[in-house]
Amino acid sequence: MAQSNASTRWRWWIGAALGCAIGLLVDWKEPFAASRADFPFQIIAAGFLSIALHEAGHAIAAVLAGFRLLIFAVWPLQLRRRATGWSLGRMEKLRVGGFVLAVPHGSDDLRRKWFKIILAGPFASLISGGLAALLYWRFSTEWPGLIAAQLECLAFWNLLFGFTGLFPIRSKYAVTDGARMRILLHDGAEAERFLNLTLLLGASFNGVRPNEWPRELVETLSSQRDRTRDALACQMMRYNWLIDAGRWEEASEILTWLFSDDVPEDIKPIWQLERAWFEARFAGNLPAAKEWLEAGSRRDKRPGYLCGLYKAQAAIALLEHRWADVESAAREALKNCDKLADPGIAIAIRDRVEAVLADSRKNRATSAAGVRHREDSNLSHSRDPWRRDRCDSSPSSR
Repeated sequence: MAQSNASTRWRWWIGAALGCAIGLLVDWKEPFAASRADFPFQIIAAGFLSIALHEAGHAIAAVLAGFRLLIFAVWPLQLRRRATGWSLGRMEKLRVGGFVLAVPHGSDDLRRKWFKIILAGPFASLISGGLAALLYWRFSTEWPGLIAAQLECLAFWNLLFGFTGLFPIRSKYAVTDGARMRILLHDGAEAERFLNLTLLLGASFNGVRPNEWPRELVETLSSQRDRTRDALACQMMRYNWLIDAGRWEEASEILTWLFSDDVPEDIKPIWQLERAWFEARFAGNLPAAKEWLEAGSRRDKRPGYLCGLYKAQAAIALLEHRWADVESAAREALKNCDKLADPGIAIAIRDRVEAVLADSRKNRATSAAGVRHREDSNLSHSRDPWRRDRCDSSPSSR
């Protein structure tokens, strides 16, 4: 692990040195001449546009390859495909400048298609940066200073993103395009895991519920548990398959493994709520369920988070025989479930929440019938003159 961290730091230093070199190259005609009062704003605007161009390269290549585009994100905004159509929202935290999520429709020539899609991002950055640099070198003295400075910033950011994107660097939250291409070029177990994961995501986003996913693909996800982003995603997909197949003991093992080490903060609350749901629904452990519910409580308005929150609350209320709270929490869970981007997962979650509702209504009816039976018994007891006479003649009444 120490060697891996040292290697990552070394690559970041190389990237920083490359950035300085690119800055000097772009501005070689008149070094640092663009230090005007409006230059900071132009740097930010050019950075935003450069990230958009990089991600657009990925997105266009994905569409041309026949993939289904699901998310196009450039901080602080993201376009997300939902069951009801596209929606514009914001990225919760600045961990990456942008990203694209696309899934394949089939497995034909999948490795080569993914390689082209991933390469398209740095390629778009290098082409855009090179074009901006040429225009700046040719027309910087003829065009207005505002335009020239913007071209200078665009050339810098695009060339920086293009070259550094080709570096094989991994972080806690993402891998660079270069690292992903290196994985695909080696065509080993890690590449197979990534390709199988995207195939399952494609099936789920096309409305196939977990227990109908190809079993042979799901089983390949269990072999590697190295705490990388891919490994976490694979185990989460497998968990959903196991739960939907009724294999709760194996699903419990995945939850135990997931929380055996640090979980990335962007997914941690949702899986804490899933653990609360599991403890209440399948383990019947009310104290543990409440503890996990409290740990996962956040001020979060994302449909996935709200669906998990209300689902866990409904399961806990069912254990506590709070029938009205079960109804209200389950209805909120179903409402947010309809907003999930993944239709296959949403189908399975809806069935689980509706099962909680059905159990609640059944138990409520049984409880009400028991109360009525006791009331009828008490009423008949009070109207039984023979029993009253026997009570009056008992030794205790004398």
